Amino acid sequence: MWGERAVGGFFEDVHVLVVVVIGMATLLASFAAAFVAYREARDRDALLQEASRVLRVLLTDPALLHGGEDRLLDLTAVAGLDEAGLASLAGTPHAVQLVLSERSGTDPRTFVVETASVGPERAVAATAASVWHSDVDVRASRVTVTLGR
Repeated sequence: MWGERAVGGFFEDVHVLVVVVIGMATLLASFAAAFVAYREARDRDALLQEASRVLRVLLTDPALLHGGEDRLLDLTAVAGLDEAGLASLAGTPHAVQLVLSERSGTDPRTFVVETASVGPERAVAATAASVWHSDVDVRASRVTVTLGR
């Protein structure tokens, strides 16, 4: 009915209220999802930075190098590296896996040592280095460090 005799009430506002409540819930849910994604990305980045630090430590540690040359790993020192040695060199509470792969020479070699199983959440840092076998035998290799939680 039109005019002054029309009936009015709150039921016209219920539809608007439902739209506002749904909009606010969607906004709050998107804020929560963005915060969780940010925190996970920050944690992944921190783990990747830690893996890079451990790789640098391994490639510059005098106990593993031949003649003090950076990135020239001594074969006997690397072959003698065990879990405890890797853990003390790495200096991290995370599980560490070191893989050294030689693809040159007569027989390709792969050397693996780990402090514990790295698990599903991991970060990897890798670079090239040389492995000293003798004065006439220096081989190219890939050094990979994997950190996990």
